[in-house]
Amino acid sequence: MRLFFWALCSAWWISAATQRISSKATPNPLEPINVKVASIVPDAPGKGWMVVLAPASEKGSKLFGGLGRSKFPRKVLVIGVGDAEGTAIVFALHKKSVRRPLTHELFAKVLKAIGATVTRCVIHSYDDCTFFARLEFENNNRKLTLDCRPSDGISLALRSGGKISVLRKIFDEAGMDWPPKEGEPAKIPYEEPL
Repeated sequence: MRLFFWALCSAWWISAATQRISSKATPNPLEPINVKVASIVPDAPGKGWMVVLAPASEKGSKLFGGLGRSKFPRKVLVIGVGDAEGTAIVFALHKKSVRRPLTHELFAKVLKAIGATVTRCVIHSYDDCTFFARLEFENNNRKLTLDCRPSDGISLALRSGGKISVLRKIFDEAGMDWPPKEGEPAKIPYEEPL
């Protein structure tokens, strides 16, 4: 009887371990990963800003402080944005406003005035160094989705407390190890002007 019980427990443990390993081995590429703005840094003069997104599970809030250089590389997603868009993200991160509202701040106020809330910005595609996103929001229990540039979606999500997500396949394809490998120049994707 004891041998039967031991064999039954062993079979259950092996089955459970196999399921855990197989579920971790093949993650869903369309699964959204929640990210945070780990840092935003100015690029070369006149070139805009670099927005650095890291998985929300990472500790620390500043790339060069909290994430810093560690023994093991971490994956980050770097998106180049224009001057105005980068400034809007910096203002949203620091909860700053100006006397006359900037476009993103105005749009966030309009959404709030009509009872809509931004639930999430999802960066869902990447093509020829250009990222594509959608903005998800709710209004009167209706879920709505609009296409947007990642910089606009990030700015609005930060202003309204919404989440920022990146599909796993985009994070895997376009993500970069941090710290960068020695001698390898980083190719930073920039949003194309309209």
